[in-house]
Amino acid sequence: MKLGPTVSTLALSTLVAALATSPANAQTANVGDFYLGLNAGVLIPDDMSFNVPGTNIGGGERVTASGHFTFDTGAAAGLFVGYHVTEWLAVEGDFQYGVVDFKSLTGSGTATGPIAASGSFNVSVDGYADTYTFLANAIIAPLKLNPWHGFSPYIGGGVGFTTWDGDIDSISANGATAAVNSSHIETDLAADAVAGIDFALIPQLSIGARYQFLYVDLGDIIRGASNGNFTGHMITLNATYHF
Repeated sequence: MKLGPTVSTLALSTLVAALATSPANAQTANVGDFYLGLNAGVLIPDDMSFNVPGTNIGGGERVTASGHFTFDTGAAAGLFVGYHVTEWLAVEGDFQYGVVDFKSLTGSGTATGPIAASGSFNVSVDGYADTYTFLANAIIAPLKLNPWHGFSPYIGGGVGFTTWDGDIDSISANGATAAVNSSHIETDLAADAVAGIDFALIPQLSIGARYQFLYVDLGDIIRGASNGNFTGHMITLNATYHF
């Protein structure tokens, strides 16, 4: 009785079955699928420049000044929805909420008029800003098919818009406090760059960490003064469910 062909056929069938259930094939199956993620962490704002080119503040007084706003580290949280275009490319819709407190206003200036003065200043600022950011990102994961010990790094970036809702209540220096009561809301162009890493716990669930550099083409937040654009760094932990 000859068993050769039967054994060969059985071996080939076993090999095909093994390939069909291999991790690489499971990754390929993600093409055309969606995923949903949640993240939370910190928002670290960069200093933001400001400039008062020469503003009349009443009583014949005119002020010229320049310097920087500084901020405290704030909180960030959000969600993202993605779609696998290929094994290594995904497109993502990303919503992020961030909140930061104003810390100080430092710089130098000149006052002319009944009160003439010039010099540097460093005043505390009591206020905060909420940011609501919506972005469309492209995400590239070169090791998606062959993760390194379960880890899959990725990079990406995109464009969108941010709504800035800021309030400055008062400024303080040398034991004195002056009310400002200034609020400003606007929506501006935004862009981001992304780098992160995911680790698959099970085929449907992964955890990871993400860094996002955020740029906002921010308009002027105080009447009579101009300011630079807002930039910040979001560092978050995330959990992602793969459908």
